[in-house]
Amino acid sequence: MTHLWAQPSTLRKACLVTVAMAAIVLGSLAPAWGTAVLAGEAYAAEMVGDPDIAIAYVGAEEMLQIEVRNAGVETWRAGEVVLSNVDRPLDAETTRALAADTPPGQTAKWEFQVRAPNSPGVYKSEWQLKQAGEAFGPTLSAYLIVLPEGASELEQKIRDKIEEWRQQAEREIDDLIDELRAMIVAEVKGFFEKLADDLCGNAGGASALIVFGVLLLWWRRR
Repeated sequence: MTHLWAQPSTLRKACLVTVAMAAIVLGSLAPAWGTAVLAGEAYAAEMVGDPDIAIAYVGAEEMLQIEVRNAGVETWRAGEVVLSNVDRPLDAETTRALAADTPPGQTAKWEFQVRAPNSPGVYKSEWQLKQAGEAFGPTLSAYLIVLPEGASELEQKIRDKIEEWRQQAEREIDDLIDELRAMIVAEVKGFFEKLADDLCGNAGGASALIVFGVLLLWWRRR
């Protein structure tokens, strides 16, 4: 068999020209492919685990935390990336600096002190990552469960409910929050019912009902 390079020079030249053209075409495409991969992925983030859920009594201070993973290809620089509040800072600073540079694949954690409002309920605090003022990644959430004073039994029930939810294979945070909110509303209504009974004594059911309605309306407007 005759080797290719022993063929006439015309064939060898044609072969060399073809290889050279292919190299030029591939070389010209490579930068474009690289740009396409980087575009839109330079800064990306994903939340680590479930949203933080803290419990506090009205007016008390508590800690919330948000942990995210760098899912992009660029390192997050401490002087450039910040966590910015979107809704309900709960007396926390509305902008939180990144503590240290965070390479791709690594995680960053923010911890911040919040103050519970004076009304019992479930409060969702929302945050957004920003790089040089531009938002990226999903909206990040943490929850503060605010209980009325003296509701120690309710607190334990809520902690048990949260732990039960975490053990489930398939779960939705909105379903848990709806349950917790319903538990708090039931507790507050029970408190006002008892207060109305104590105030009205034996004055009659109608008077107790009026007092209960006024108290409940006052609480909901706070």
